Amino acid sequence: MRFLPVLFCLATFIHASDPFDPKASTSTVAGLTDSIAPVDSALVRASKAKTIPPKVVYRAPDWSWEVSPRLGALAANFPERSTFAEDISRSALAETLTVQQPYPGSDIALRVGADFLVRKSSSYRFLVGADWTHWSAEAIARRDSSGRLVNRTYTSDLFMGSVGIDLLISPSILSVNAARDAFVGFRYRAGAGNLEGRKAIWGFGSGTSFLLGADFAGWQRLGLSGILGWNSQSTQADRPWSDVLWNTASKSNVSWSAGGLSMEFLLRWGPGRDTSSVQKK
Repeated sequence: MRFLPVLFCLATFIHASDPFDPKASTSTVAGLTDSIAPVDSALVRASKAKTIPPKVVYRAPDWSWEVSPRLGALAANFPERSTFAEDISRSALAETLTVQQPYPGSDIALRVGADFLVRKSSSYRFLVGADWTHWSAEAIARRDSSGRLVNRTYTSDLFMGSVGIDLLISPSILSVNAARDAFVGFRYRAGAGNLEGRKAIWGFGSGTSFLLGADFAGWQRLGLSGILGWNSQSTQADRPWSDVLWNTASKSNVSWSAGGLSMEFLLRWGPGRDTSSVQKK
């Protein structure tokens, strides 16, 4: 009997710390879980996090090159048109002709060419190029005595080489939606000209062009540009007008102009470039 108090204390101790007791085990495991869970969830989030690489900013090379075929039209300033008109009027009087279709009042010329450009980053471009400019016109008269038709034509062809420079305009100064590489340019052009009327004659021609243009479409290696230009062009030959006209007494040598407003489209091909869109500021 004297051992009962001792046994009662021992039983109380064992019950309080019994590992098989559901309450005791639950509280112990729960406490352990609460202490470990934050560590595990932090590790899971870290393992699932995606690494976003830094954006690579395109940097244009300091020097590059481009090849640009081009096609366009020129509203030719050809004052010698009046000389041909006067000639057919004199022919009408001398040969009893009736002019039924005079020469047109303007001349639209076709221009085809290509340029090779060396570019300094986004600052400027040097270029050499060549082009062919062509236009022609026709007048028709009827011979009064026989009723037969008589036609008079003139044709001009210019084969020109050119050198020049383009100054690229910074987007902070001029920015156009969907456009890139806006520029102002200058060209010096020189070469051979041919004028054909009654006969064909050749002469030396030279002139200048002032240009304003920009890309309006671009891909990685290609760019499509539109260009407006103001041109001056004069060709001098060492042959008299009597070789070209049908009825003239002039002994002066032939010269003719081919200036005027032009519009051309260029397909520029070169090293890879930035194709991200340009935003207006």
